[in-house]
Amino acid sequence: MLARATARAAARAARAAPRRSVNLSALEAKVTSDEGKQELNRLKMALNEAELLKQKYSSAPAAIDFAAYKGKVDASLLALAEKEFKGVQYPPFAELDEAKAEYDAMFAEAQQKIAESKTRIDELTKQMNVMVAKKVGHATTVDDVYEAYPDIEKEVDDEIDKHEWAKDAV
Repeated sequence: MLARATARAAARAARAAPRRSVNLSALEAKVTSDEGKQELNRLKMALNEAELLKQKYSSAPAAIDFAAYKGKVDASLLALAEKEFKGVQYPPFAELDEAKAEYDAMFAEAQQKIAESKTRIDELTKQMNVMVAKKVGHATTVDDVYEAYPDIEKEVDDEIDKHEWAKDAV
């Protein structure tokens, strides 16, 4: 009885919990980096594992019908088995709670990486637009080049500092 009540409570909690919907095809189409693909595969495995756990623990195992065994099995053995079975209590589904916490952490990490990717894509798009707008030509200034290619300014300054100007004068 306790096992059935526990199973019913777990089933009610599972139905009441908000369900996540993830379009894996859309994610696969957008992910291009090896790290992103690796994380997506981890997510797929986690979702499959969660589905298997859900199927396995969605309800308590069926109760044993001891009446059906009367006459087929020794009565003392049947009474002993029935006595032993009545003492069995199913543990609360703590494993599912741990798995849910792990998957929630994975979803949070995935959301963070998606946000970081979007930010980086926006930065690169802005930089690309500046590069297109400031194409190198006869009217291009050094400041235009530095604006279009922000990483090059330090490199140019370092090269100027390291150059041995005395050798050029000869």
